[in-house]
Amino acid sequence: MAWSRSELSAAGFFYEEDLQSPLPPHVKSLGQSMLDFACQDQGPPSEECIQIQYLASKNSDGDYDEKIWEDFFRQNFFDVLLNDTSVSQDISRRVSRWNYYYDAIRPGNNALWTTFREKVEGHQMKTLPKADFVFYLPMYHLAAESPIPRITDHRGREWNKEPVPSLVESFSWSILKELYMHGLRPSPFKVFGKDEPREADLNCYPWLIVEHKSGKKSLSESQRSAQLETVCCQALNASACAVKLNQIAARYAVELRKQMHIPPIPAVTTVGSKVSVWITYYAEGFMAYHREGSCESYGRRNQGYVSTKSGVRN
Repeated sequence: MAWSRSELSAAGFFYEEDLQSPLPPHVKSLGQSMLDFACQDQGPPSEECIQIQYLASKNSDGDYDEKIWEDFFRQNFFDVLLNDTSVSQDISRRVSRWNYYYDAIRPGNNALWTTFREKVEGHQMKTLPKADFVFYLPMYHLAAESPIPRITDHRGREWNKEPVPSLVESFSWSILKELYMHGLRPSPFKVFGKDEPREADLNCYPWLIVEHKSGKKSLSESQRSAQLETVCCQALNASACAVKLNQIAARYAVELRKQMHIPPIPAVTTVGSKVSVWITYYAEGFMAYHREGSCESYGRRNQGYVSTKSGVRN
């Protein structure tokens, strides 16, 4: 399908590369924490970094398809993130307890978010998200003979197999299924109609969205523009839906100013070797652009989901 920024803005989804409204404090804080480059100079690039740069140039010069770029970013960045954040057994119990979620980061790709076939937060999605790559929090099936899900790194601590797994009970399949019956939507997939889950079903609350495009040099200017609009719309569509799930979970939280009680969601778009980092959040009473045909207006919106680009070194 052809993605349209104007159709998304008409539905209350906006992406702004240069947002004129001040960012809410929680969005600004997330952006600063994600893009903190205030580290010491580590000297000249390593051989590994030089090889990654070489492969990026090779893919770009070779006019390769999107699948090649998906594999490139997954192998060189997102698989590395998975490995680096997995908690090892040699880390102290106290530190491991604080970081236990990382023992079971749940990656997924190209799966249709079927929860959004129904109205969520009063909105019917025209196009269901199907992101190229997503990181989820895990659900735990504690009643299984062999508790699942299994950890990503075999060295990680398996909190769901502890004698008293109270730390993960709030993310257990049985509790989330019961809360689902009362309106909670922890998963972007329709999985709670089953008596028993598969391990593949145990994904909830997506917290990082990634969308790729090839950025081929052989594309015309209009094709490049359409590809850029498509990848931004896809990332906005998925990340705004992830925020909706957080919004439902925050319904009974203490309401904070600037909607700070609703966690924002980061997204990454790649067009060839160019990487952009976005943060999507729910907002009320903000200024945004709306384009219809050749006309573009800038005005106040009562509410909606806004995705703003954060600075990133590429």
